[in-house]
Amino acid sequence: MNKDILIPQSHIKGLIFDLDGTLADTMPTHIDAWIAAGKEYGADITGQMIDDRAGTPTIQVVEDLNQTYGWDIDPYTFRDRRNEIYHTMKKKAGPIQPIQEIVEIAKSNHKVRPMGVGTGSI
Repeated sequence: MNKDILIPQSHIKGLIFDLDGTLADTMPTHIDAWIAAGKEYGADITGQMIDDRAGTPTIQVVEDLNQTYGWDIDPYTFRDRRNEIYHTMKKKAGPIQPIQEIVEIAKSNHKVRPMGVGTGSI
């Protein structure tokens, strides 16, 4: 890892870290849940489709996929089902692991500048 990114430049007054996929290595499970839910709805969802829309709320992703691929999936019921599948998969996977490179950035900035964690997750 490039050590230069561990110490942001002095003009940066604070850091906000995203939780899912940045501090916590949850994205593989999220993608697996998208793919599994897609199969239940007859939609061939790929990891690339989700990666391309990273950070976008589920409802908006489903609406975009509907428009792009001509699907007619209800975004709200899909979101609920995808969340159920994700939570089941997460329980089976065991403890969530950190993304160590990002944790090191946070550690190197402890007591140096204010930091926070944001998430769009429930």
